[in-house]
Amino acid sequence: MGNCHSNKRASNVYKDDDDSNLPSGTITPRFFHISRSIQSINETSKSLDIDFSEEKRLQSLHDYMLNLWQTKFFSPIHQKLVSGAVKVLDVGCGTGAWIIDMANKYPHTKFIGLDVSPIFSNSPLPYNVEFVRADLLKGLPFDDNTFDFVYMSNMVRYLSTKQWEDIVIKELVRVLKPYAFIEVMEGDLTLHNKGPVTTKLHEAFLASMHAKGISPLIETIITRIFQTNPNLTNFNVETKIGYLNMWGGLQNLENGLKIFKSSKKSNLEFMSSTPSEYDAMLETYVKEIEEYNTYCKFYRFYAQKIELPPSPVSFRSSSYINYSSSSTHKNLNHKNSQLLLRSNSTSSKVSSLNNLGHLKNNSLNDLGHFKNNSSHNLSSFKDNSLKKIPSRRNLT
Repeated sequence: MGNCHSNKRASNVYKDDDDSNLPSGTITPRFFHISRSIQSINETSKSLDIDFSEEKRLQSLHDYMLNLWQTKFFSPIHQKLVSGAVKVLDVGCGTGAWIIDMANKYPHTKFIGLDVSPIFSNSPLPYNVEFVRADLLKGLPFDDNTFDFVYMSNMVRYLSTKQWEDIVIKELVRVLKPYAFIEVMEGDLTLHNKGPVTTKLHEAFLASMHAKGISPLIETIITRIFQTNPNLTNFNVETKIGYLNMWGGLQNLENGLKIFKSSKKSNLEFMSSTPSEYDAMLETYVKEIEEYNTYCKFYRFYAQKIELPPSPVSFRSSSYINYSSSSTHKNLNHKNSQLLLRSNSTSSKVSSLNNLGHLKNNSLNDLGHFKNNSSHNLSSFKDNSLKKIPSRRNLT
């Protein structure tokens, strides 16, 4: 029994066949076997620190996804990345684990990671990596048609359906070059094969997500947005099952437990349980996902941008902080926040033309006045000069 099943895979997907893809010290799902008792699993849940750092959680999630998919990306861009002279953007990059891995594998390609939180890796960066701190929801701080590949993952718990529809995908497509690829990787928030306690925890979690406008059905949302966007074509989706128990690996077990722990306060608003009862339910949850073989689904979507006439209005935020490899994260490049509208550019041009016309009129008036004064002065000079010249009669 394995831990994942592929629903659909495009024939041109690049696969990493070498073990260098996998994080050190991990076991691939294809050869993973349960060797731990329920008691030892329960001890694992008790030993997990409730303040388990977000950085470690994100790194653990990255390792799990690499094990699950066996490749770093789904889009058919391997040859382009090898050739270099291209730019890749990772939105919501977290610690930057994905782009650092990619940058080491494709040294001739420029990688930029963007996140609203400054939790970027403190390790020495590859020379072709740059971090930018900015808020996607306020507009990406890049011009239209900048990147050859735009990637985003694990943002389902932070974005509402309206934000996905009105801002997120539109911004990712805006900064993408024509004929380049956009890829999104997300996990569904729906759990399958749940025990009774897991069901209570999950229902409270979904209620708290719903209160924020977040839908658990991420596949439906992204599929609809991709397929209805006039700028996108060649849509593909790949699905895999990820088990939350030890079949899915320790990383996924820890990640699921961390999510329920971090959302404890908001979940309790939709439960009749006390905080101590909630903690006891988490211990039961770890046992139940093993007993019921609980799982969720993960998806990778990609599409290709087609070239269309530019929209009349395009905005981008220039409020960001740059963390480049050359500055070792210390030299911060601050820029003033501003909203750039093409309509403002048009107004500026009209204002400039009006000013130019006014300047030309004033210049012509000044020139006419100068010519009149010059003619008058010349005439006066001639008259005075003639009066001063003695007549020939007087000279003789």
